[in-house]
Amino acid sequence: MRDVNLSKNFEIIQTPFIITDLPPELQLDLGSEEQLLLTINIDPSKIKSVEWSPVAGLSCSDCLNPVAKPLVNTDYTVKVIDENGCESISLIKVKVKTPDVYVPNVFAPNGDNIHDRVFVYGPDNEVIKINVFQIFDRWGEKVFEIKIHFQIYLIMDGMGISKVRNATQGYMFIG
Repeated sequence: MRDVNLSKNFEIIQTPFIITDLPPELQLDLGSEEQLLLTINIDPSKIKSVEWSPVAGLSCSDCLNPVAKPLVNTDYTVKVIDENGCESISLIKVKVKTPDVYVPNVFAPNGDNIHDRVFVYGPDNEVIKINVFQIFDRWGEKVFEIKIHFQIYLIMDGMGISKVRNATQGYMFIG
């Protein structure tokens, strides 16, 4: 018997690892939107799939750079798989800033100068619009409603509403 040796030279080509990156956090005002900018280290043509989760508040769940418009704070995860089956996962925390608005829930416009007016209080540097303003009596009957869009610093004086001004009972509104 003879020993057989076989030798052949070959080169192992290492494919690059897929690496994705997102900023750790993004702050949005309630109602605003911003594109999530995913950075990847490979040619986009080498990507097999993209999956964002959760889908709520995103313009798409299978694209590289969706537009985010969540209503609440949301942690978005993106999983990218390349043509070789390698995957990378990145996370971004989207924090939604809600306006600091305070509205008293009762007022009594009876002319005694105690709680006769209702105001919506908010930060001076934020524009807040009201779409529907309703006032209900203590039994749940609607006594006033306005459906025009207005800014809070223009209207909110219950004394300007004749039906409410002459009332002697307490009133509640829902805005």
